[in-house]
Amino acid sequence: MMCIELFAGPGGMSEGIRRALPDVTALGLEWDECACQTAVAAGHPRIRGDVRLLRWVARLFGCHYLHASPPCQGFSIAGSGLGRLDADNLLAAIRGLAFSHAGPADVEAAMDQLDLLAHDHRSVLTLEPLWWIAECRPEYVTLEQVPGVLPIWEAYAETLRAWGYSVWTGTLNSEQYGVPQTRRRAVLMARLGEYNVQPPVPTHSRYYSRDRVRLDAGVLPWVSMAEALGWNDDDLIGFPRRADDSDVVELGGAEYRARDFRSGDQPAQVVTEKTRSWQRHVELINGTGANAARRSAEDPAPVVHFGARKNKVVWNVNNQSGNDYDIIGQASTPATVVACRSLVAFRGATANRTNGSTKARNDGFMVTAQEAGILQSFPASYPWQGTKTKQHEQVGNAVPPRLAQAIVEALVSWQ
Repeated sequence: MMCIELFAGPGGMSEGIRRALPDVTALGLEWDECACQTAVAAGHPRIRGDVRLLRWVARLFGCHYLHASPPCQGFSIAGSGLGRLDADNLLAAIRGLAFSHAGPADVEAAMDQLDLLAHDHRSVLTLEPLWWIAECRPEYVTLEQVPGVLPIWEAYAETLRAWGYSVWTGTLNSEQYGVPQTRRRAVLMARLGEYNVQPPVPTHSRYYSRDRVRLDAGVLPWVSMAEALGWNDDDLIGFPRRADDSDVVELGGAEYRARDFRSGDQPAQVVTEKTRSWQRHVELINGTGANAARRSAEDPAPVVHFGARKNKVVWNVNNQSGNDYDIIGQASTPATVVACRSLVAFRGATANRTNGSTKARNDGFMVTAQEAGILQSFPASYPWQGTKTKQHEQVGNAVPPRLAQAIVEALVSWQ
């Protein structure tokens, strides 16, 4: 089986394909040099370049399985959002190709027209997979992106059904497939012919942020950051932003939004390139200083305060300057989406002498790309290449391998 990945990145989907189909090696096309270096170091072949200039690969090798995760910055709520202004034109172009004899030349003409109208030219690349499908008619197709792209995938589904494919589209929650992170993705799964294509069956519970003790029946609990990385359950993890309501966390005498933090016994928030600005605050007991101990799972919980900061766990830590500050955090959750920045391990009285900082007050240790990768369900030994910033960017842009594996296994199994 010839498998081709467009916008292949550092190898998240490649890892999933390798796990689901051990005899299949995916050939990835990717323009980012560091992402290519990472993938090749992990054993995933790459051709570096602009996918629109690499279409000769389709004609030379053909394609039985096509996967694509086109650039999402224009559609992501974290980006400029200019791509959302192009949505109507994209939808019209895709649906306009829903006739049985549409070919790659028709797709190319549609893309050229969109280039003239686009607010964000990256959004035009959302149609690139359609050219490859028209050219190769692969047996299997998967597409993945941020939830805002789902209407585009639904338009794809209309066209692919006209081309003879069975299709499923929808959103999947990464934590329901063992990823220690609450990452939600828009997915298209298609197979050429008459098949009952359905999404992968969840193996783990969904994470309910408003009811963290709630678990789905018949499946495993979601995986927490503490389970994945060996962190403490009561570590406080997140990116501090100044408080804008009464639900706050106090750090260094300043108040920050409590909703931006999760504790180690929860899944991570969404891992993006911003993850390199996350901080992990580790509780210290027995006072402060170099010999301050971390609270273990066998120790009693810290004092729980109610009232203005209800249902928040409060503890005091000393920074190197000797000033007390409070950390008030939620008691449990998974991580948020991993995007692309490193996490900070913890504040502490000895932090500065460990990380080389000369500042009197320190935000803690930066979490490595390997640790951020684990929150994306990559193996701990994954060989991230490039600068620290580039490594975290690759982590955040990747498809979580465990989610990818579940998608591939479900698609190839339906009869």
